[in-house]
Amino acid sequence: MHRCCQLCHTQSFAEIFPDVRQRSINLQIRMHRLQSLPIALCRAHKPDQLPAPGDLRAEATNNEGEIELRCKTVAGASSYEWQCRLHTGSPPWEAVKTGTTVKILVSNLTPGTVYAFRVRAIGSAGAGTWSDEATERAP
Repeated sequence: MHRCCQLCHTQSFAEIFPDVRQRSINLQIRMHRLQSLPIALCRAHKPDQLPAPGDLRAEATNNEGEIELRCKTVAGASSYEWQCRLHTGSPPWEAVKTGTTVKILVSNLTPGTVYAFRVRAIGSAGAGTWSDEATERAP
């Protein structure tokens, strides 16, 4: 029987090409295994990216134009990048310091001006997510 006649007189494609059917089943099994893996990543979080430092606090000191910043330690962080900007409007963020401590003093600020601050951890996979802002008026 010719192949074209066999196609017309056969009940299913799988009967003509049984090896294709088996490959399809194997592929479906593999896809099911992949779909059941516990992978949950969002666009804002890359694998191995450090989380934002928590509990950022800004507190005026007794010295004119000086504010103390502190945050919680992030596991896996080798350093922290600190930034500030004026709280009013949307001026660009400016680097304050990059260091290994979770507590710093920012000085030479304009007395009576309100500033916003943020921090992020840096580890072997690069810089992590920025913290929430903390604000304080410079004394």
